[in-house]
Amino acid sequence: HQRLQQMIDNEEFDSLGTLFFETIPFGTGGRRGLMADLGSATINVRTIAESAHGLATYLRQHKGSPGGRAVIAYDTRNRSPEFARITASTFAAHGLHVFCFRTHRSTPGLSFAVRDLDCDVGVMITASHNPAKDNGIKFFNSQGLKLDDEQELQVESLINGTEIPGTSKPVSF
Repeated sequence: HQRLQQMIDNEEFDSLGTLFFETIPFGTGGRRGLMADLGSATINVRTIAESAHGLATYLRQHKGSPGGRAVIAYDTRNRSPEFARITASTFAAHGLHVFCFRTHRSTPGLSFAVRDLDCDVGVMITASHNPAKDNGIKFFNSQGLKLDDEQELQVESLINGTEIPGTSKPVSF
């Protein structure tokens, strides 16, 4: 990534530390935090795609077969529509039938849609109560409820073990 190399060359180590000091953790049903163009500690295209991949992998493992149904909603925060499209594309690549709202919705609206559309999972692109400059992704089960603690641990484990195509080792941060 050109920007990353530029930051290294310019010795912007404090900024690099902020962007990469951790893998953005789970909390209250998903992952939320500061947005940036890169970094494992921020919400960005990669961390959203990894999150969606982890949930799709979890669903396939627990259904015992590929496919399923998912619905995605998003709020009015910056980049929410883009993050919803990335999530939808990732799910579609996993063979899920995806429903995605065309305009912003509330979290209760997503919960209703999960049940009404008979979906296996739902995703809300939001940072909930976090500052307006943040964003995130929250996961919901087939009942439109947030994942329980055990499900969160399993999905988080799958996210943290995401493999990059063409490599044989999981990504570790």
